[in-house]
Amino acid sequence: MREFEFTHKFFSTPPAHLAFLTVHRVCLERLPDGFYDQIIKIQDVDMRYRNAERGFTLIELMVVVAVLAIIATVAVPSFQQIIENNRLATEANRIFSAMSYARSEAVRVGDEASMTAETGGFSNGWCVHVGGNDCSDGDVMRQFEAGDLAYSSSGTQVTFNSRGEMTNANFQIALEPLNCDSGEVDKRRVISVSLSGRASIQTGDCT
Repeated sequence: MREFEFTHKFFSTPPAHLAFLTVHRVCLERLPDGFYDQIIKIQDVDMRYRNAERGFTLIELMVVVAVLAIIATVAVPSFQQIIENNRLATEANRIFSAMSYARSEAVRVGDEASMTAETGGFSNGWCVHVGGNDCSDGDVMRQFEAGDLAYSSSGTQVTFNSRGEMTNANFQIALEPLNCDSGEVDKRRVISVSLSGRASIQTGDCT
């Protein structure tokens, strides 16, 4: 049973309050052991639940919006740069693969094989073919579509002989984003071929 202590203030309480306290005391004494503590726990849980449903204040909402704005300001440009770099790397690797494929085909068939730009330049696509002068004749082995980038090259065709060597005096293709400003760092990819037929990729600044 819960025991109650009454001080001298109990006896100085007005009659109506005194009667209420007396009834309240008797009711509590008739409760089973621990029942009162369970009621208090339920009330505490209820209060916490109501506080959880209170929602956000206007100040809290403004703070969250401000934090999200700061994150977006920092993250969005970085994310766009990552996408742009990935696009450049992917396109450079596609051209590198096309050159390697043309070289391997030349060695395989024992004849010259070329990687040639479509009419209008590499910005319109390119193909790998054995024999012939361009993508409209000869034995076209594979065709490639161009990406949404700016292309520049020293020529429209690179040719490999049966030993895998390049027959051109020199050859290179450069890629950069369409909106790249002159001097912008590390936004240019240059794919070049040595006389031995080996291709390589270098990183440079926009021109």
